[in-house]
Amino acid sequence: MAAATGRDVDDVRLALAELAQSGDAQVYRGQQPAVVERLEAHRRFRLVMDWEHFHRTRMQLSIPGDDV
Repeated sequence: MAAATGRDVDDVRLALAELAQSGDAQVYRGQQPAVVERLEAHRRFRLVMDWEHFHRTRMQLSIPGDDV
């Protein structure tokens, strides 16, 4: 993921840890939950987002007349 995004491995690991700790996502190695802080840089993992939780826990702001 670090190579695909052009980010540092530690930055990606921190982002994954934040997603997992906030409940926005779960990280798996095979069928087992993975400890993000222990993921090795060259190992495959599966990131499963909980989009309902992600959107439910975010604040949405809009500006009157903003059609975007």
